[in-house]
Amino acid sequence: MGMVKKMIAGYFCIIFIPVLVFGFWLYNTSYQSLAEQYMRGKQQVLEQSYGNLKVQLAQLEAAYGLFQYNGNVTEYLSGAHNSEAEYVYAFLKYISPISSHLSIGNPHLKEIVLYANQPHVLVIEPDVTGIAEFPLPELRERIKRLPPDEGLWHLDMRDESMALDLRFIQKLYNKEFSKDIGLLEIRVDSSMLSSFIQGLSGSSDAVMQKTGERSIALAEAATLAAMREGALSDDLWNQELYVEELDLNLVIADSGSELFTDIRKKKNTSVIVIALLLLVLSYLYYMFASSVTRRISRLARHMKRIDHTNLEPFPIQPGGRDEVYYLTTSFNLMMNRIDELINKVQRSEIMRKEAEYMMLQAQIKPHFLYNTLETIRMLAEADGNASVSQLTNSFARFIRYSLARHEDEVALADELEHVADYLRIHRTRFGERMTFDIEIEDKAIRKHRCPRFILQPIVENSIVHGISKQRRRGHIAIRCVMEEGRVAVRIRDDGAGMSEEALSRLRRRLNGEAGLTEASPSGGGLGLWNVHERIGMYYGENSGIALESAPGEGTVVVLTL
Repeated sequence: MGMVKKMIAGYFCIIFIPVLVFGFWLYNTSYQSLAEQYMRGKQQVLEQSYGNLKVQLAQLEAAYGLFQYNGNVTEYLSGAHNSEAEYVYAFLKYISPISSHLSIGNPHLKEIVLYANQPHVLVIEPDVTGIAEFPLPELRERIKRLPPDEGLWHLDMRDESMALDLRFIQKLYNKEFSKDIGLLEIRVDSSMLSSFIQGLSGSSDAVMQKTGERSIALAEAATLAAMREGALSDDLWNQELYVEELDLNLVIADSGSELFTDIRKKKNTSVIVIALLLLVLSYLYYMFASSVTRRISRLARHMKRIDHTNLEPFPIQPGGRDEVYYLTTSFNLMMNRIDELINKVQRSEIMRKEAEYMMLQAQIKPHFLYNTLETIRMLAEADGNASVSQLTNSFARFIRYSLARHEDEVALADELEHVADYLRIHRTRFGERMTFDIEIEDKAIRKHRCPRFILQPIVENSIVHGISKQRRRGHIAIRCVMEEGRVAVRIRDDGAGMSEEALSRLRRRLNGEAGLTEASPSGGGLGLWNVHERIGMYYGENSGIALESAPGEGTVVVLTL
C-alpha cells in the first residue's frame, strides 16, 4: 500500500471515526453532567433557602423569652395589679416597649398579642386581650398539650392567591412555671413565606404546597394537573422540601428549559455541520497529503539509487521553502559532505600517522632532557663542583615534576619538595640575598592530597615582586598547620610588599568582583587567580587564597586546603 493510501486510511481510522464517536459520547456525557450540576445547584438553593427560613423562624421564636422571663409581664398577666392605673402603667413601661422593639428589629413581625387567662386583667387592645378572644379555637386542645419549652407554628392558607396567615403561639407561665397564665401570639407578615416560596420556584414550572388536606399551587394548568395525577414527563426534574416547623411540603417540577432548550434545538444541526466539515476537511487533507507525499516519494526513490559510486544530489524543484525543501537541501548537503569526507580519508590517515609520530617524539624528548641533566650533574660532582651538582640535581627534579603527566593530584609533601627545588635554584642565583625555610606542623599534613602546582606560582610571586625588588636580604617562610579541620599553608616574605590599592584590586579579583585586567595594571595576578580557582574547585566552599600585605613589610599568602 502506498504512502497516500496509508495516510488516508489512517486519517479515517485514527481521526475521522474516533472524532465522530467521541463527539457523540462527549455530547451525551456533557448533557448529563450539566443536568446533574444543575440539579445539585437547585438542591443547594433549596437547602440554603430553608436554612434562611429556619433562622428567621428562630429569631421570631426568640421573642417569647423577652415576655416569659420578664417578671413585670408575668405579674401583669397574673392579675397582680389592683387598679387600672397600675395596669396601664405596667403596660406602657414594660409590655409596649418590648413589642415596639421587636417590631422595629424584625420587619417580618406583623403583630404581637398577649392573651390573659385571668378575667380581671385589664384588656388593652390590640396588644393585650382575654383568652376568650383567641381566634383559633380549633387549636386549643393542641396548645394545652404543649410542654412549657415548646411553641406552635400555624399556617392558614385563606385562598388560592397565596395570602398566607402565619403565626407562632406559645403558653406563658408564672415565675414558678407552676401555672399557665396566658398565651403569646406572634403574627408574621405573609411576605416572609411568600418570598421564601417565590425564591424556591424561580423560573421552575410548578410549585405545590400542602398543609394537611389544603394546598395552593404556582403552575400552569397542564403542569399542575400532571403533578396531581403523578404523570410528570421524564424531562421534568422533581424536588421536594419538607418544612417541619410549618408542616409544609413543597414539590418543585423543573424542566430546566432555560438551560437546555438551545442545546436541544442545536443538537441535530451541530451534528450535520460537524459531519459536513469533516468531509470538507478530509478532501483538503487528501489534496495536501498527495502534494507532500509525491515529493517525498521522489526523494525516496532517488535515495535508493545512492551508493558509494553514486553520490549525486537530488534536484531541487522550484517552490516554497517547506519541510520537504529543507529535507532535500539537508540531504544534498549530506551527500556533498560525504563526498568530501571520502576524498579526505587518505589525507586524514596520513595526518594521523604523523600525529602518532609527533607524540612518540614528545615522549622521547623529556627522557633525553633528564639524561642530559644527570650527565651534567655527574660531571660536576666528578670535578668536585658541589654547587653545580646540587643546582643541576634540583633543576632535574624540578623539570621531572613539571613534565610528569600521569597524575593531577599529589601529596602535599611532594608539592613542598617541588617548591624547595625551585627555591634552591633561585638561591643559587641570589646567593646570600635570599633564604628560605619550610616547616610542617603535623606529619599527617604531609600526606594531605592537593592539586599540582598550587605553591610554585605563589613562591614565584614572592621572589619576582618581593625579594628581587629590594637590595637587602629577603626571607621566605612556608608554614603548614591545621586550622579548624583544614590545612592552612602560609607563605610569608619580607620583600617590597604591595600598596593598599594593588592589594584591593587583587582581593576583588579573587572574590570575582573584577576582571583579570583589573587585578593589576600590567595584567599580573593571573597565576594567583588560577590557583585560587583550582583550590576552590578541588576542595569546595571555604577554601581558596587570602592576602595580607603592606608596603615595605612584605606579603602573606594563606592557602586554605
